[in-house]
Formats: sequence, C-alpha cells, structure tokens
Amino acid sequence: MSVRKALLATPLALLISSMSHGQTLAATEAVTISGFMQPESAEPDPQNNYVYVSNIVGNPMEADGVGYISRVRPDGSELELKWVEGLDAPKGLALFDGRLYVADLHELVVIDVHEGRIVARYPAEQGQMLNGIDVAADGTVYLSDFLGNSIYRLEQGALELWLHDDKLGTPNGILADGDQLKVVTWGVGIQQDFSTDQPGHILNLSTKDGSFEPMPNGPAGNWDGVVQIGDSLVLSNWMTGELYQVQPDGSASRILQLEKGSADLGWDEDSNMLWVPEMWKDRLIGYRISR
Repeated sequence: MSVRKALLATPLALLISSMSHGQTLAATEAVTISGFMQPESAEPDPQNNYVYVSNIVGNPMEADGVGYISRVRPDGSELELKWVEGLDAPKGLALFDGRLYVADLHELVVIDVHEGRIVARYPAEQGQMLNGIDVAADGTVYLSDFLGNSIYRLEQGALELWLHDDKLGTPNGILADGDQLKVVTWGVGIQQDFSTDQPGHILNLSTKDGSFEPMPNGPAGNWDGVVQIGDSLVLSNWMTGELYQVQPDGSASRILQLEKGSADLGWDEDSNMLWVPEMWKDRLIGYRISR
C-alpha cells in the first residue's frame, strides 16, 4: 500500500465555473490510497471512521468468487485489503444501520460492519449485473440491474424485481431522495469497449408507482456514480473520467477531469470528503469539497 497526501495550493485546486443557481463546489485532492484491485465503489462510515471499498478483482461479469470488500481509515492508514471475501464481482455499496449492502453481480450481499462478516445473501433470480445501490430513509434497498434494465427492491426481507423497462437505458448509480430515486444511466447500444451508441441521462423515478422521466435539461454521458452535495448532484462519467456538478435545473459543469474508469462515488457529509475509486489505476482518491 502506498499513501500520498497532498494539500494542494490554490492554483492546483480544480474549481467549478459559476452557475445560474445554487452552490458552486470546489474540489481539492486530500488523500490517495493505492493497492486495490479494480475498486468500483466507495462508501464512507464516519461513525466507525472507515471507508469501505468494493474490489471486482476479476471479470466484472463473472461469478468467480474472487471479489472482496476492503476497509481503510480516511487518512489512508490501516488498510485491510481483504476485509470480507467470498464475493463475485462486487460493485455498488450502501451503508444503513450497521449493515453494508453490496450489489454483487447476481445477488444482494449484506455485511455486518461490526462483526466483519456476511450475514445475508439475497439472489436476484433474473439479475444480469447488479450495480448501483442505495437505501431509502425507511430502510428499503434499491438496486439497479445494469444489463437487465431493471430495478430490484429489498423490502421486509424479500428481494423482488420491482421494475423492468428497456427505456431505463442501462441504469447504474442510484440515489434515494424521499419518494423519488435519482437514477443515472449508461446509455443505449453498449459496444465491446463499453462505449454506447447513445449516452445516458439522469432519470427521476417515483418509488410510489415506478414511473420515470429524464431530468429536464440534464446532461448526457456514460454515468456511473451519483451523490447529493447540498442542492446539487455530483456524477461520474466512467468513459471519460469526468465528474460533473448538476444543479436542480439540470445545468451542469465539470468539477474534475480524472482517469477513465472513475466509478461509483462516496460522499461523507461530516468531513466534506468525496471518494472516487479509479478502477484502472487500482486506487481510491479523496477530494475535500468546499462550497
């Protein structure tokens, strides 16, 4: 493991240009943690002072049992690379009430973070590639099936295929917000290199009836992760490595230009730290966000 801390001088800080509404965010690199194996998602746990990281390790679409979850302190110390093993191709992570929920290819895996062990597995019988995940305030877990154009829901101990629609356009990151989900999509017509014939969008999806529509004036891209910072969304474009701030009116501006493979984001409101896994660099970068 190598750890590089850099409190960058003002000229090196990457700033967002002014926008018509809302806050303007600025990101400064604070810590880089290396040594992972295809890190796909990061989930901060401020209560226990850890960041959890999913490692695909092998083929992202193969149930090979070699994937694992790491945990590390936010300053980059005490990296436990194979904290929880025995997963296939783990991707999205979500923390709720002492449980870490993992979107692991064909099943939802639940980890007790205090015991560091898997306590439940919920197979998604028709799932093709579970990817994005979030937990609503009432404890309902939502997962996207990237290749299945579907949304799964864990409610009262049962995982069900809740919504299937090809118009979802390859759903990826999910953000639960009241009675709505923000779903960022990859796009239509995926090629061998994961580029698309048509880019993805931001969808506003009702948890009441499953209806959805694109965010008016929202940006297009091959979106992976999504988090809420203040009144804005922050999205990662996996194909280009760009991170964007999106205002409530849909206007967008680039925050950072990173490497291709910048994946599912993690946001810690307590420390104002945005966590970005870089899959092809095998590292996790923490950016301090100022508003």
